[in-house]
Amino acid sequence: MADKIVIYPSANVKQTLGKTLRLNRKTQMGLGSDLGYTQAMISKLVTGKSGLQLDQIQKLLDKLPSHNEELMLDILNQISGGIVPTIVSNHYQLMDAVNLDNRVIAECNQAIQAFTSATDELGRPRESVADMRDPYEAFYQGYDVIKYLYPFLIAVSNYLGCSMQDLAAKREKVLKQNSYKLM
Repeated sequence: MADKIVIYPSANVKQTLGKTLRLNRKTQMGLGSDLGYTQAMISKLVTGKSGLQLDQIQKLLDKLPSHNEELMLDILNQISGGIVPTIVSNHYQLMDAVNLDNRVIAECNQAIQAFTSATDELGRPRESVADMRDPYEAFYQGYDVIKYLYPFLIAVSNYLGCSMQDLAAKREKVLKQNSYKLM
């Protein structure tokens, strides 16, 4: 049995808050005023000297309504203890969809190979499988797809001039209409 899942009470947003402020054309003082905080408190969040608490997340995202996907994923990664992958790196944050698509395709191909290799093990009861390398590799390769797919989806939504969250909601509506049918 796996360890229990923990939700962490705060997130260090120094890697993404400054960029999100710039993209929303907000200053630290302006954001502080909007949230009822001092500029010094916002500065501590931007520099990582203070963590963003769970109860502050929604207010912050409401005041930074556009281009906040990287900030949101950064927060989710930290409070989930890594279940939601982090943005790969600042290098990938700066890339656009056309530069990320080849990496995502390569990761998907690796994942398909790993899933195919693990099919026989995953089709049997766990206790009857002696070698678990293929199921582990399937997990790792699937995780890698998600890790690189998030920045790609952010880049595509930015290219389209849409919110990733709005596009995801539209897609969920279509999937629900199709009753999440599996192929």
